[in-house]
Amino acid sequence: MTNPVAGGRLFVSLSDLRHRRAMQQDDERAKQEVADDTPRLEFRASAMWFTGLATVLGLVLGGRFLGATALSGGALIPMPATVTEAFDAIGATWSDVAGGVTAAPDGFAALMGIVGSLTWWNPNFVIVSLFALAIPLSFVSGFVGAGSLTTNSRAAVVVGAGWALLPTLHVAISEGRITAVLAHIALPLFARAIAGSSTLSLGWASILSAIVWVSVPALAPVIVAAIIIRSVTGTPTAMFALAPALAFEWPRIVASVSNPVTYFADRGVPFPTGAPHGVVSLTLWPTMPSFPGVDTEIATLAAFVVVAVCLSLTVVALVVAENPRVGALLMLGATALLTWAALGPLALALSEGQVVGLFPGPLYDVVWFGLLSGAAITISAIRFAAGFLAPIAVAVLAAVGFVPLTAVAAGMSLVSPTSVRTLPAYVEAETTAHPGGATLILTPTADGIRAELQRDAGVTLVEWTAAAATRRTLAEHEAAIAELAANLIVESGFDVVAAVSDAGIRFIVLEALPTAPEVSAIASHAGLTAVGVTDRGILWRVNETIEATPVNRSPDLAFRLILGLVGLVALIAAVPTSLPRRRPVMDDLTPVAGEVDDEHS
Repeated sequence: MTNPVAGGRLFVSLSDLRHRRAMQQDDERAKQEVADDTPRLEFRASAMWFTGLATVLGLVLGGRFLGATALSGGALIPMPATVTEAFDAIGATWSDVAGGVTAAPDGFAALMGIVGSLTWWNPNFVIVSLFALAIPLSFVSGFVGAGSLTTNSRAAVVVGAGWALLPTLHVAISEGRITAVLAHIALPLFARAIAGSSTLSLGWASILSAIVWVSVPALAPVIVAAIIIRSVTGTPTAMFALAPALAFEWPRIVASVSNPVTYFADRGVPFPTGAPHGVVSLTLWPTMPSFPGVDTEIATLAAFVVVAVCLSLTVVALVVAENPRVGALLMLGATALLTWAALGPLALALSEGQVVGLFPGPLYDVVWFGLLSGAAITISAIRFAAGFLAPIAVAVLAAVGFVPLTAVAAGMSLVSPTSVRTLPAYVEAETTAHPGGATLILTPTADGIRAELQRDAGVTLVEWTAAAATRRTLAEHEAAIAELAANLIVESGFDVVAAVSDAGIRFIVLEALPTAPEVSAIASHAGLTAVGVTDRGILWRVNETIEATPVNRSPDLAFRLILGLVGLVALIAAVPTSLPRRRPVMDDLTPVAGEVDDEHS
């Protein structure tokens, strides 16, 4: 009797085949994990608790920002109202600043267009969230970034807490310096990513380096130095991490060849800085050090002492704990200080006719990250005293930064909630129905009057390009606007309609009280009709029908194409292609920091 199955074919179902392959992959992965004894910093329960505390602290200190539609003040103005307008900033060659500026595509405008697109329902929401949650985001960033030097969770908590309390962050928040806030959060994450050698790490390093570089071009030497160090110490492919930053910045780099120094000017709205120079800059404060009820001299001395103690502890971590990455961070910190010494005294931009220098906060951040990391490693290595030295270190940092830390809660911040509109609602409604019109904004000053021309619904953050901020000479149309403003604030037979027709001006806004002498002077001119007092000032409408000035707003398609291709490659590299390892590695195996984790001791 024959067996009917004996000569037949054996079939394996697809589900069984998938199961066998999964078992084989799991077995291979288990072997790799057994061979991988590299210690890593884990984001455990203690880190989550401290993140929760940082979130509560951030919501208490930044409560004024909660629920805001948009933020404005200092170096910050609202983002566009729609995602379409935000996306149009990518590759834009036209800016409405100063009546219209045509220049090469701006990397910062493109970055903010991408950031604004993350919250497509309201591009301003991501900015409000960034400022309201800056403290917890900075803590997480500092904690994760500490993983590039140590696997001790206590040391990482000290770094994260110090990073969230630094004056460099809170001065930037109170002055509306969104570029410095972005760089502050991204820098430690970049340090963690560039320390890795996998494709995933380098993908994230390329994205984070682009965010830092485009936000603060003065950090470009630091980024380049960090990537070169990583390339010559075992990962030559790290040089590819420069590609996304160059994709954002190549038009601006080319445009700055005639005056390279202006390339390093702060991006966004130019705003004066009170940064000290000379020896006082070694306090690593972005402004003059200040403590409650303490003279400036004593506050400066105290800031010097804090830096000196941190530096001493960092040297111990470098020499005694034999942590070479601390030495690399000190080299990058020295690069940042040299960059500040070279660029700090220079006038790089213009704001309301005044020269504006560089804000040193992000450059000091590079130094602070090395000092905080080294000090935390040394403190955590003192086993018998780490339990009380770590809280004392955090308390000292909180006391040092108390004034800028509480600026928002105390109402001392220049940034405040505002509406998305930068012009009166009447103007916004009219320009929506009849786009292309311009509004002349007049603001009395101590020695004259400031004139600004804005088109359609007004200038937004993405339109403050580097070319607009660093221009040194007035264009022909700017000189005409200045002449028009000077004639408007005096009673004369000046022909307003003839003057405004060339510039396409349909509205005039005076940012002053109704009792200001300029009100009667402007009202005396024929051809204007008073609309009334608005939330943005006193508004007049030009009686005659003014033809809109044609503007070429076509984006640079080559810029968009290059940025899109490079960005896509970076994103693909940054996407994990496998699950994280399941087997935890004891932190006391670390050869870099020379300390053991408190959670395993």
